Amino acid sequence: MKINKQLAEDCYQVHRVKDIQILLHKNALVPWFILVPLSDLVEYREIFELSQKQRTDLNSLSDALSQYLIKNFSAEKINVAAIGNLVPQLHIHVVGRKQNDACWPDPIWGNLTELTKYSEQELEKIQTEITQLVSQ
Repeated sequence: MKINKQLAEDCYQVHRVKDIQILLHKNALVPWFILVPLSDLVEYREIFELSQKQRTDLNSLSDALSQYLIKNFSAEKINVAAIGNLVPQLHIHVVGRKQNDACWPDPIWGNLTELTKYSEQELEKIQTEITQLVSQ
């Protein structure tokens, strides 16, 4: 299956681990990864549709990215969510939050009013670090 069109437009594809695509939201105002479990046979819509192994892999990857956001972006709080009201394809948000971020303490959805993109150097650095992180 392919990444949903809206996710593809909003994000950079950072790395793929097993059957999970790691995306980075293009808005650099808040560091924000999105995990998309993929299958050649089905487009997942809900977490319960995944096998136990897939859920374990997804949780482990979410944990690793959460720690990465704390270490590399000085995140004070990690928000993890699977909402999917507008994009039905199953995707998990892993967001690093700080008290001085662009929309603290409100949710990021609908509250990021401007777009600040990552530079090419920042994006390459993140891709390299994530590749190394998940290859350990």
